[in-house]
Formats: sequence, C-alpha cells, structure tokens
Amino acid sequence: MPVQNLKKSIFAHSPAKLLGLSNIEITKLLGPPHFQRIDDPGALWQYRTQRCILNIFFHAKDALYLVTHTELNARGNLGSTRQCAEQAKHQNVQDAG
Repeated sequence: MPVQNLKKSIFAHSPAKLLGLSNIEITKLLGPPHFQRIDDPGALWQYRTQRCILNIFFHAKDALYLVTHTELNARGNLGSTRQCAEQAKHQNVQDAG
C-alpha cells in the first residue's frame, strides 16, 4: 500500500499495516518519533496521541531500518486500546505529546 494512502488507515484498521516500511517512510508518514531508542541491530520508535502510544520496532537491513513489529496501547488508564485507536483516527499523531 503506498505511504500516502496509508496515513488515514493506520489507526482505522491496524498499525500492522506499517510492517515492512522503512524508517524513512515512517518519518514521512508520521514525522519524527516522540521517543527513539537504538539497540543495534534494532530500534524502537514511539508515537503518542492523547490516548494512545504506538510503538514501532525496527530491524536493520542494509542502510535502513525496516518495521518488524508494532504495538498500540492505551495510555495509563485512559480506556481500552480499541477506544484509543478510535480517537486516534481523528488526531494528528505529530501534534500529540
């Protein structure tokens, strides 16, 4: 799925649609991560909305990192993951802290 068509569906369906994308594609799609940890050969990027935390796990391949796993969780006790995903569909990930 082209990156430009994916943006609206990340939270609408499943963050698993990010699997296989590169770190460059993720940055174009979501902007810079709110948190980043590099543990070669892997990396973790974290994006936050008011209700959700999206963790994106990468593995190094050649000069890029490719998404190998994603996790979407509700922040604290702000409801279920399903509720956070529903609200996140209507939020800009880049604007949330």
